[in-house]
Amino acid sequence: MTELHELHRLASKRLQDHIEKHRQTPDVTLAKHIRYIQEQKANMISGKKLVYLDTLAWKCLADYKLKKPKLTDAMIMFAETFFAKAHSGQYVFPIAFPTFVELDALVIPETRAVLNDLVDEFSSGFCIVHQHERIREELVQLTSAQWNVHKAASDYLCSPLELMELSYPTLPAFVTASIDQNTFNKAWFDAMTELPMSAQLKVAATAPDEKWNNELGLTSLNEAKIKYQGDVGTLKQAIFVELKGCIEAWADIEGQAIEPKIVAEMACYIMAIWQSDTFYLAFPTLRVLSALHGSLRTDPNRRFKSGDLNDFSVAADALSICDVFLTDRRLANLISSELDLGTLLGCQVIHGFEAMANYFS
Repeated sequence: MTELHELHRLASKRLQDHIEKHRQTPDVTLAKHIRYIQEQKANMISGKKLVYLDTLAWKCLADYKLKKPKLTDAMIMFAETFFAKAHSGQYVFPIAFPTFVELDALVIPETRAVLNDLVDEFSSGFCIVHQHERIREELVQLTSAQWNVHKAASDYLCSPLELMELSYPTLPAFVTASIDQNTFNKAWFDAMTELPMSAQLKVAATAPDEKWNNELGLTSLNEAKIKYQGDVGTLKQAIFVELKGCIEAWADIEGQAIEPKIVAEMACYIMAIWQSDTFYLAFPTLRVLSALHGSLRTDPNRRFKSGDLNDFSVAADALSICDVFLTDRRLANLISSELDLGTLLGCQVIHGFEAMANYFS
């Protein structure tokens, strides 16, 4: 029996158990049940530090477990201090979609097998809600004038299956005679969201789709950067341009047509809100994405490089949700440039394996 078949068997068994459990609470809706699970997650992370590890940190831990010979002293020090402290109960290590696709792109079987175990052990099933969903929420806050609403980090944590947009099968009529759709949906949610991150990685390993390529889109991005370099003389202008781009990209994915004039007005309004002393923390996902892209755009000598797009997405996830972000020097320096995003959003940015080791020691 393959691992995937075993996962399917276990999920089916759990589904039956959950169906019997939820038969006892027919008045509880799926929305109320999900909120209850979210409250449980919030209790689980109460008082703990949310620490985001980038892909290089995860791979270092895997290489250490595999006793790879090319590890530096700093990498060994980081791995040793991490494994000594990670189970102290002080930390939670969530994973977001950009890191998931980079982990999935690691195709060496032994590395991938160890990573599967590590992400299960240390993420504890905590993922960060997809950026697309968070941007939707931020734009709703804008249009409803509720940008002063700041949710807790736990409100943006989800399970690995929710990270990949969990869907609910519609039961045929002959099935609903013995089980109603609401009971089934609650049971389906529980069974699917209990599956570990490794289940997603195992499914992805067998998928025919191409792996994430960090070179994707670089040529067109750099051509556009050169073409419009003269339009962004200041950082503020660059952020404005990129903020419009974020809104347009979101609308395109949603299949919505928003007039350029409306997009510009939305971007102006958001930037005006950021200038206030009270609401400068509003729309954090949009802020990080537009600021990082804008910072790069203002430097005429800097080109988009391999990994930049995913790095910026990782930063948007980590800085707006987590307490600590462990990353590389290049991204840390960009984050800590003129806008100092880490300080602004209350996330400690640490780069380099020696500094990472010092954090845990």
